Amino acid sequence: MPGLAERLVGAAPADDLYLRALQSTDVSFTIADPHQPDTPLIWVNGAFTRITGYPFAEAVGRNCRFLQGPRSDRAAAARLGEAQRECRPTRVEILNYRKDGGTFWNEIAIAPVFDGAGRLTHFVGVQDDVTARVEARAEREELYGRAHAVAEMLQRSLLPEMPTVPGLTFVARYLPASDTARVGGDWYDVLSLPDGRVGLAIGDVMGHDLPAAAAMAQLRSTLRAYAWELVGPGEVLERLDRLAQGLAMDSFATVFYAILEPNTSGGATLSYANAGHLPPLLCAAGGGPVHRLSDAHSLLLGVSDIGARDEASVALPPGSTLLLYTDGLVEQRGRDVEDGIDRAAALLAGHTPPPASRQVADSGLEGLADTLTSQATGGEPQQDDIAVLLVRLAGAA
Repeated sequence: MPGLAERLVGAAPADDLYLRALQSTDVSFTIADPHQPDTPLIWVNGAFTRITGYPFAEAVGRNCRFLQGPRSDRAAAARLGEAQRECRPTRVEILNYRKDGGTFWNEIAIAPVFDGAGRLTHFVGVQDDVTARVEARAEREELYGRAHAVAEMLQRSLLPEMPTVPGLTFVARYLPASDTARVGGDWYDVLSLPDGRVGLAIGDVMGHDLPAAAAMAQLRSTLRAYAWELVGPGEVLERLDRLAQGLAMDSFATVFYAILEPNTSGGATLSYANAGHLPPLLCAAGGGPVHRLSDAHSLLLGVSDIGARDEASVALPPGSTLLLYTDGLVEQRGRDVEDGIDRAAALLAGHTPPPASRQVADSGLEGLADTLTSQATGGEPQQDDIAVLLVRLAGAA
């Protein structure tokens, strides 16, 4: 039975069914000869001419790179050449130029052809004008980028400025995910309340899009209003949940809210409630054991009307450090969340604050915050937003 080259090149067009079939198809089809210098085209069908504008006589005898121009991707062109040298099939998208100078996105698939003895005889190529697909993809990416930029701007505009509270130091970080198509609803807040108390909040609205960021803004502003009414943390979360369900918000959310009340000895009492959020970490002065604040844990917001939320309280001695965080800090693909929490706890325990006389001016928390966030991803692309809030009480004089 005659080989591919003989059927398509050596036979008369009127007698060759294969040639007539390829001539009638809308798919651009070419044959190149690797045994001639520069592997020139030796045959093209009519679809090639319709796509490129080059008739048979102007295409044959030339390497197919004549379709490339100033804006063609050199890396994509190099992949085509490498595949030919290695005698293997490949497929690339590359910007090509028509005879009239116009451009089009060309999806090129080339494959080697071997004879019965395994010897290379020709390369066959299929070209497809995929301009509409590439432009639609670029438009989607642009829309994703715009949505990300708007959501990130919304998130950053709502991040609070740290208040000045005697005896307390606050350091926070917010890092958006590396993937520009993903934006979440992570947030934190610090509120100066009446009577010298301080409200601490951190939360995460489920989802990675603009609605999630908008829902985050609603919850944060509402929590601020309820917190100012001097109610306890459990009641704040109860009212917040009631509002979320009453407004039929299309997102679930985790929220940890606490009230820090300093005392005359330099320590403080922390009262808190937790709606489905990861447990904050508490470390006493000078390092040592790190405790998870895992009491008063209840369902996340938006799931069910569970009524009153439990509260718990813990004493914070002078020099204590409190770490609030969202799951992006401790959760990465292929890693257990518990391991991530343990790593954060180890960093917190191993951190040595400066002497008490320098703690107001130099808490050392900036470096700790940077270490926590830089080690969270382990050098891999960041898959989720990260929010971190560190609070330190001044050490005893």
